[in-house]
Amino acid sequence: MWGSEQHEGRDENRTGVVGEWSRIEDEVGVRVGVGNGTGVEVWKMFGEEEGGGDGLILSNHPPSCTHSGYRVYLGKHALGRAEAGEQVREVVRSIPHPQYQISSTHLNHDHDIMLLELQSPVQPTNHIRVLPLSHNDGLPAGTCCRVSGWGTTTSPQVSYPQTLQCANIQLRSDEECRQVYPGKITPNMLCAGTKEGGKDSCEGDSGGPLICNGTLHGIISWGDFPCGQPNRPGVYTRVSRYVLWIRDTIRKHKTQEQKWTKGPQ
Repeated sequence: MWGSEQHEGRDENRTGVVGEWSRIEDEVGVRVGVGNGTGVEVWKMFGEEEGGGDGLILSNHPPSCTHSGYRVYLGKHALGRAEAGEQVREVVRSIPHPQYQISSTHLNHDHDIMLLELQSPVQPTNHIRVLPLSHNDGLPAGTCCRVSGWGTTTSPQVSYPQTLQCANIQLRSDEECRQVYPGKITPNMLCAGTKEGGKDSCEGDSGGPLICNGTLHGIISWGDFPCGQPNRPGVYTRVSRYVLWIRDTIRKHKTQEQKWTKGPQ
């Protein structure tokens, strides 16, 4: 994360917070890592799903999240060691948005959102709290938000931190966003950053949370590289556009599980 507040960033898909500062542990209600047990380099940051303890929301970019055998680490601050209060859950299913498209030759960032189903519910604690989803599609430009993650804190050279990073940045207008990235911005995206640069999500941050007014307003998706350039904001999935899909998908899968549990009537 660029700009010293520790958060996760992006390149053409984000991977680290630049210009960040290390978080005091209790300041961030949602701290989650995804890994396969082979090393901390595959960890990603993302926001927790609202209204239930057995699901999570993140970006589609991390390839680790499309395969089984991965674990979710909740309540994390420092990587590479066990911490008091952390919880570990197996990922049993990943559910990408049905309109998300990716191929070896073309990366379309639209609908960049995925749900993870966990093997067992997460228990809320002082270190692990549900982050409400944003229903507000029209927060004004200049609204102060916070981004966080374990992505690189330098760019273009990369330097990955061992502790969670965060950065305070501002929402940019949709018009400015379209001008900066002509032909690439859809209504499902929003931009956030600083005019002067120096603070940004970056490589290793994709899937991390953009928190505005205490809600999950955006998910780190993509942006320019090097990170943290003046007037080159990061691009985020606009969460408010997906609240109905999230709820319908969770309801659908819970209904299916109930049928499997009860068996034929």
